[in-house]
Amino acid sequence: MSLDERNRWFCQKHREYGMDYGHTIFAREFWRMTDQMETFKHECKVWLHQHGKDHVSHVPAIPGVPRPKTEMRLSKAQERKRLRHKKKAEKAARKKLEKAAERAFKKSLKLMSKKEAKAAKRRHKRQLEEVQKLRKKKKNHR
Repeated sequence: MSLDERNRWFCQKHREYGMDYGHTIFAREFWRMTDQMETFKHECKVWLHQHGKDHVSHVPAIPGVPRPKTEMRLSKAQERKRLRHKKKAEKAARKKLEKAAERAFKKSLKLMSKKEAKAAKRRHKRQLEEVQKLRKKKKNHR
């Protein structure tokens, strides 16, 4: 594969998938080209400027003035990835809050009498079971 063909291939992928399609895939596909890794962005810009279908004029970076948006849509895979990360972050935050609540509950048990603590534990256990049932129902409902 010639240098021009490699550049064309990578620039097309870069255009389709955006910045997420980056160094790792480029290196995996062409592991012999480690010396070109530093210049691939420049080569890509040059190739697109010379061979690109729709010529995009270079907008000068003016301080305080935002550049025009590229109107590139996220690919479905990127959108799924974003949603997955969002769900993971929500789950992690929820777990953190639950652990903090559990610590606070255990701390409050120490201040109660044995009888009150036993009743509070039972109540707490029931509440946790209800929450788990609701989560299960919500998960099955999707």
